[in-house]
Amino acid sequence: MKSVKHVIFAFISILLLNSCDQTNEWALDIIPNEAKFNSEIITNEPVLAYSVKEDSINTNIATLAIWGSYVDPVFGKTKAEFASQFRTPGIALTLSDTTKVLRLELVLRNRIDTTKANNYENNYYGYQGTVQKMKIFELKKSLDYTKEYTSRDKISEADMELVGNYDYTIDVLDTVYKITMPEPLLQKIKGAVTNTTDTAYQNIKFLEVFKGLYFGTDQVASEGGLAFFNLPHSETQLNLIYRHDHDTADRKYTLTANSAAVKVSFFTHEHNAEIISNIENDKATEIYIQPMNGLYTKIKLPNINANWRDAVKSKKTIIERATITLPRNSAESDASLLKPTPNLIALRDTNFIKDYFSSTFMPIQHNSTANNYVIEIGAELMDYLKSDTTEPFEMTLKAAYPTYYPHRTILKNFNTPGGATLKIQYSKINL
Repeated sequence: MKSVKHVIFAFISILLLNSCDQTNEWALDIIPNEAKFNSEIITNEPVLAYSVKEDSINTNIATLAIWGSYVDPVFGKTKAEFASQFRTPGIALTLSDTTKVLRLELVLRNRIDTTKANNYENNYYGYQGTVQKMKIFELKKSLDYTKEYTSRDKISEADMELVGNYDYTIDVLDTVYKITMPEPLLQKIKGAVTNTTDTAYQNIKFLEVFKGLYFGTDQVASEGGLAFFNLPHSETQLNLIYRHDHDTADRKYTLTANSAAVKVSFFTHEHNAEIISNIENDKATEIYIQPMNGLYTKIKLPNINANWRDAVKSKKTIIERATITLPRNSAESDASLLKPTPNLIALRDTNFIKDYFSSTFMPIQHNSTANNYVIEIGAELMDYLKSDTTEPFEMTLKAAYPTYYPHRTILKNFNTPGGATLKIQYSKINL
């Protein structure tokens, strides 16, 4: 009776597997009734993993500008800067001879949720309290609205002029940062927005005069942090404050970094010596995930083709499940305030659209209790083994956030005790 049940169970399982779509079809087309399944698990399939410097990411800013510098105790120094155009409201400013232009005020809106003072992801990244120097430059060369900017693009010092240096301290309770800009810039912008009545072309003419601002900084020697600024926000603006002689309150003419304005991020990393020695080193005991054009991890299965392809293509073996488990190095991953733990994404390609990766990825879960990540690679592995490709099976492991988020982590490699593991559960089909 038991043998009959086994045959029936095997037959139903095959029917279910054969009903899968093309990309996840693991089963055989036709299995004789006398076929037997012997399910086994192996954990000794060779795996190589190593960290790689990010070659290039898209740095056009859609919503969030990151600014500041900090020193990561594991990774080293990081600096984030950005540049932005500002757009007029589309109408000229009318001033009389008696109108007083009082000041030009820059307002930056921090992305801060004041109801969650300890929510590092929403408020800032790094350490509070470090005084940093915000170096604001006027751009002398226009940003190109038709261009997809990448981390390889830089703005030369010759293409910008220093406007001023201003102290900035990350404070979780600050929501708005205001700076009074110098008189020469006030006069330039005043002239640009009052000398035209051609509203159809006002922004074009304005951008010929005022091309935007670059927000730079000096690298801090210790601690530090990154501030998050919402650019297309009603409170992020350049305000020309003025008052007519009959006014009882100030008026303002507002320029915004709206969705039409070009905004670009610039990231710089100075990695510690240990990190540098571990880059592209598959013997390293740790592997790294660091966004903002930092580091990502490559995982390779060098022998999977030789060990499995013939058996899979001849329909003598089915891989039922394959998982990679990646333990985090908690002591280093959670250093000080460099949290939260990032979500990760595993891809068999490196295509992504703007700040987001494509939909071709393998499921990955973060287990906070076990403090590890588990990647389900079974479906991708079977598709690979059933194909005729001669390319090796390789994966790219990155942070699942948009590429400009700073949250990083350190993982234990496959070659270290208690490190990463690959588990393959498979069935041999004996006729």
